[in-house]
Amino acid sequence: MAIRSAEGTSTAELRRDARYHVAALLSDSSTESLAADIKRKGAGPKERSAAADGGGGFPGGGAEPRGTAVSGRLPKGAGGAGGAPRGRGGAGGALSKRLDRHFPAIAKRHRKELARLATRVRDAEGAWLRAETEAQEAFGEEMVARAELERQLRRNEGLLMAQFPGERGKVRTFFRPHGGAKARPKAAAGAASPQETKAGER
Repeated sequence: MAIRSAEGTSTAELRRDARYHVAALLSDSSTESLAADIKRKGAGPKERSAAADGGGGFPGGGAEPRGTAVSGRLPKGAGGAGGAPRGRGGAGGALSKRLDRHFPAIAKRHRKELARLATRVRDAEGAWLRAETEAQEAFGEEMVARAELERQLRRNEGLLMAQFPGERGKVRTFFRPHGGAKARPKAAAGAASPQETKAGER
């Protein structure tokens, strides 16, 4: 089948797979009931980690996150190396003390400005740390949502195989093909694809 693992596949690609699957399910009255869970699971990654993107695009609500390429690894800079400039908040105070000791006249002249700068550095560090924590939480939630989406796609695959026994080619048409035209599945002989079924009903 054309179901890809959530690990190593971007969120954007997983959502494209889900959108294709929903459209195929809704094109056939005998399978449209399977679309509801995919709509919910497919919206999950966007709602958790890219809610600010807004807009529409996913069948049943939600937009595909722009530029999302999560593939099972923490985003660069999250949770450690290259992260927040920790410990800088006290730099202004330490500098003020050194000036007091070695250059009291300069310290007296710039004391208010140094105090202001030290406060701003502490505030910036706090904001950075909060943002880093939120990014890590969003990443973890997105990983869960991606895994749930993959499981639902595979669950639907099993349900479709049971609904159309022996029609593996038809079941393939409900999933987005990968690898270009050569990889596009053909429906089983005598079985119309969901898209063809929809066209014939018009």
